[in-house]
Amino acid sequence: MSVPSPASGRPSQLDAIKSFVNRHRIPVAIILISVLVVVPILVFYAMSYNSVNGTTVQLATGYRSPGSGYVTTFYLEVHVWSYATSLDMHVYNPTFSLAVDSFPFGTVSTTGGAWQSGGYVSYNLKFTTSDYSVASAVGRTTTNHLVLSMDGMVSAGWFSEELTRSNSVTWAFTG
Repeated sequence: MSVPSPASGRPSQLDAIKSFVNRHRIPVAIILISVLVVVPILVFYAMSYNSVNGTTVQLATGYRSPGSGYVTTFYLEVHVWSYATSLDMHVYNPTFSLAVDSFPFGTVSTTGGAWQSGGYVSYNLKFTTSDYSVASAVGRTTTNHLVLSMDGMVSAGWFSEELTRSNSVTWAFTG
């Protein structure tokens, strides 16, 4: 049994590639080096961008001050994290605002924090109102709808952005 040979005088595809590379060494080297440099830069920037833009704020636990028909204080544990964390992340001097049953309840500024992939930064916040009409309206029911907003500079890798994120929950409280 004989094996057919390639047509005489016609180079194989591999020989054609080798010949092309030998004739165009400098442009091929420039393209190869460019790809090896640019692709990792683009990937790292994309990881940075996605980490920052996946940032979210989560109401973990909380309670409110008991009162006789009025509530002046909410104590909340808040977690800041990212759905897409692939790099170490930082939030700088965030400001948290709380609205309860559509009433503005208070604002708290705090120090920044950092977290790694799969983690979060936790804040224990105390929101207080001195507005008696708000405290009275909020205290009329044991179930409150809380809306928490966070404003702050968030960064990961080469990307940073001033973000506003919010989350809401409806919690039933005793007393």
